[in-house]
Amino acid sequence: MAAMTNYSRFGKEVGGVQEEPLYYDLSSLIQWFRKAMPLKSTFVRPEKIWRIFPVYLMVVCFITPAFSQVLSDTAIVKASLKKLTGGKTLTGFRLEVDHKTPRETPLAYRQPDPMLNFLDSLMKAAPDSIKQEGVKVMEDMRRQLYQGKIDLETGKHISFFASWAARKVTQITIQPNRSKGKTDTSRAVYDFSHPYRFQSVLKYNPVWLLQYMLTDTARVNYTGTTQINARKQHIVQTRMGTRWVEVMIDSESWLPSGIVVPHVDEDPLIGRGPVLYKEIWLYSDYKNVNGFLLPMSVEEIFTRQDFTTRRSLSWRDLNGTFPDKTFEPEPAPWAKLKYSFVKLADNLFVMEESGGFFNRRFLIRLKPDSQIDLFLTLDYRKEVNARVIDAVRAHFPGLKITRIFCLHRLLRVTELAAFFDTGATVYAPKDQDERHRKLLQEDSLGNVRLAAKSLVPFELPYENDGVNGLVYFQNSGAVVYYLPAEKLIYLNGGTFGKPSPDEIKLHQLLRSEGTRVEKIVYSSYDPGGTPPPTDFPEFEKRIKAQ
Repeated sequence: MAAMTNYSRFGKEVGGVQEEPLYYDLSSLIQWFRKAMPLKSTFVRPEKIWRIFPVYLMVVCFITPAFSQVLSDTAIVKASLKKLTGGKTLTGFRLEVDHKTPRETPLAYRQPDPMLNFLDSLMKAAPDSIKQEGVKVMEDMRRQLYQGKIDLETGKHISFFASWAARKVTQITIQPNRSKGKTDTSRAVYDFSHPYRFQSVLKYNPVWLLQYMLTDTARVNYTGTTQINARKQHIVQTRMGTRWVEVMIDSESWLPSGIVVPHVDEDPLIGRGPVLYKEIWLYSDYKNVNGFLLPMSVEEIFTRQDFTTRRSLSWRDLNGTFPDKTFEPEPAPWAKLKYSFVKLADNLFVMEESGGFFNRRFLIRLKPDSQIDLFLTLDYRKEVNARVIDAVRAHFPGLKITRIFCLHRLLRVTELAAFFDTGATVYAPKDQDERHRKLLQEDSLGNVRLAAKSLVPFELPYENDGVNGLVYFQNSGAVVYYLPAEKLIYLNGGTFGKPSPDEIKLHQLLRSEGTRVEKIVYSSYDPGGTPPPTDFPEFEKRIKAQ
C-alpha cells in the first residue's frame, strides 16, 4: 500500500482536481522505481533502463491496468462532483418537478419493436388497398398513443424533500384525474435503505448520485468511453439495488450527461424473451443554484417506447433544514379508511368506504333472523378486510354476518381470514379459466375452506335464498348479483367515465329477459357524485348516451 501511495503522486490533473492517476508514463514509472525499489540508484538510470525492462513490462501489462481502473473510477467521480459542488457537500434539498410536452423518441435511442416488425411482415403480403388502410390505422394509433401520453403527463407535479442526514426522502405527487374530474394527491416517505425509491431521487439529482457513488458501501467501475451528441463521455458504473447503472460524464465539461438503467422483459407480448432494453435519463441546462451546478431539465427515454418523458426541475432550499414532520411516515393505508352508511330501505343499506386509492360501496341486507348478507368487491389486504368487518359490526351491533357474496372470482383466501372468522360462508363466482381455478386449488387454506363448505364457488345460473347470480363476465372476472325481492342489482364498476362493456351487455340481457329492476348499486363511486342507488331509468339513459 505504501508503494501505491507514492505512486499516486504522479497522477494527472482531472477536471481541475489533482487526483489518483488516470494513466501512467515511462518517466513516472522510472521515478517510482528509483524511490520504491531497494536497489542502487545507478541501477535504474534511464540509460540502463533495459536492465529492468522485464519488470517494467510486467508493471505496464499487469499491474498498471489494474491500478489504473480502480483509481480512475473515483478520480472521474470526484472530478465531476468537484465541478458541480466546488468542494461542498449537498446535505439536503427540495425539488419541484413539472412535466412538459413529450416528444418522439430519437432514432438513436430507439430499438426495433417486435410488434411493429410483426405487423410490417403481415402488411408486405397484403393487397395495396389493405396496406393503405393499415398505414392509416397505424398513424391513428400513434396519434392516440401520443395524445394519451400528453393527457397522462399534463398537469403532473412532483415535490421531493430530501435530507442526507436523516437519510429520508418525502415525495408528494399531484396528478389530474380526468376520468373523475378531480386531482389525485399521494404522499410517500422512504429511507435510503429502500433501493427502488432511493434510486428514483438519485436519478433526478446528479450531485447526490455522485455523492452516493463515493460512499464506503457504494460499488463503482470505470468501463470506458462513449459518444453522445459527438461529445466523448466517461462511463462509470455503480450498483443500485440489483442493477448496474451507467453514469455518463462529459470528458471536457465534467458535467454528468445522463444515466442508463438496463431492463429485461422476460415474457414479451411478441417474440421470445428475454428482451433487453434501456431506461435513459439525459440532463441538460445546468445552472448555478446557490453554489451548486444542477440541471434544470431532464428527459427520460425508454428505448422500447415511441415517446419520451420531459421534465423541468426547480431546485430550492439547498442545504436547508426541514421540520421533523416533513419526514413523518404516512399512516398505513388501511388506517386512513373511513366508513359511512346510506339507508335505502329498512332492511337495505349501502356502506361507503373512502380514504383509499379506490372508493368502494358495499351492499348490506338485513334478514329477519338478525343475520346479515354482505355484498362486496374484493381487496386482498387482510388489514382492509378486518376494517370492513369491524365497521359492519359497529353499525349493526348484535347482528351476525352469515353470508358474504364476492363480486369477483377468488384467486386465494389467505387474506380473507377476517371473513371466515365471523363464521360466515363466503360465496364467489367460479372462474371459467383453468389457470385461475388452479391458483385457488393450490392454496392449502383454500382447500380447507372448500372442504369445510365455508367457501362456495358457484356456477351460473345461481339462486340462493333471495340472491341470484345473473351473468358472469369473464374479462372482468365479476358476477352481477340480483335481489328479486328488492328489485335491485349490485354491479361491479361505477358511473364515472363511459359505460363499460359489462354494463352494455347487462342492459341487453335485462331487456331481452324482461328482468324487473328498479335500483342499481355500483361497487365503486366518486366522492361528491350522485348518492346511491342509481335508478334504472338513469342507468338506461347512461347506456344510450354513450
